[in-house]
Amino acid sequence: MTKILNGKKIAEGILQNLSEKITQASLKPGLAVVLVGEDPASHLYTELKGEACEQVGIHYERYLFSQTVNQEEVMEKIKELNSQKDIHGIIVQLPLPKHLDESEIISAIAPEKDADGFHPQNIEEFQQGQLTVVSPLLQAIKTFLSQTNQNLSRKKGVVLGNSDLFVKNVEIVLSRLGIKSAHYHDTYHGSASLKEADVIVTALGQAECLKGEMIMPGAIIIDVGINKVDGQTVGDVDRKSVAGRAGYLTPVPGGVGPMTVAYLLENTYQLAKNINEKR
Repeated sequence: MTKILNGKKIAEGILQNLSEKITQASLKPGLAVVLVGEDPASHLYTELKGEACEQVGIHYERYLFSQTVNQEEVMEKIKELNSQKDIHGIIVQLPLPKHLDESEIISAIAPEKDADGFHPQNIEEFQQGQLTVVSPLLQAIKTFLSQTNQNLSRKKGVVLGNSDLFVKNVEIVLSRLGIKSAHYHDTYHGSASLKEADVIVTALGQAECLKGEMIMPGAIIIDVGINKVDGQTVGDVDRKSVAGRAGYLTPVPGGVGPMTVAYLLENTYQLAKNINEKR
């Protein structure tokens, strides 16, 4: 029987604990979100983040820009937020319109306010094993694996993804847990490894592309994919075909999504603590 790793339930526990920490610390962390364009999913995600902030006691600001905004205007807003004393965490909601330079915009965020852990300096420090702000997604993946209570040392893993940076960072998380992994950009080229993988992390963005017959019985599957099929949100995993074959599975929705929001807010709290201690 496949055990579902309930991200929503785990996230509720994280947020409850965070709310208590904020109250006890007499701290008012602040998070600012920069959102460009009219993408419905991006607007929904930022609204959910705002609701979660209100729940735990984090000050929240959202800055909306039109689809045609120029690079300089977005950069100027980030510069302002870098110096705004009641804002401790900043994120830019992705994806951005193609005419904007995503790398330059992310790099403009002060590393000490980078709540998503996307700044090049923070990524480098994470890869080197230094204490730094870590991507909420990577924290979520690590927590899901720990929730299985399985001994993962010397296990085999497969990471499926289109982003080389994402793949590299997930493989670092796995290696620190003792998992030796391989990575692929599709299920076809990874077919042989998938059949031997104890742990699979997929972020291909291809609806229900991972089938039950492709995996080893008992495999732990972390589904990061978010896709729309006939108006429904589904992951990269074909849940019906892996049911009863996978050992553990994160659902979509209700898996990785709520966890990344919870860890984003946890990061904001930690950044606020760090900034306040330096003042």
